[in-house]
Amino acid sequence: MELMRIEPQTITHLQEWLGKTESFQDAVTAAPVRALSATLNRDDPPPSKGTFLPELWHWLYFLSARTSI
Repeated sequence: MELMRIEPQTITHLQEWLGKTESFQDAVTAAPVRALSATLNRDDPPPSKGTFLPELWHWLYFLSARTSI
């Protein structure tokens, strides 16, 4: 098994994030859940207020809309 090599500049960039936090607010709507369910060919019931999301589906929300400049 080959070991993964991480470049020093990548380590330096990642270390700049240590101790920092970000906070986002978002409205959790049904459309992204319905879309991902369809993409994954799942037969999920229509989501409603209080519906629990499958693990990692929160990544559909709280997306950064900032430019990189």
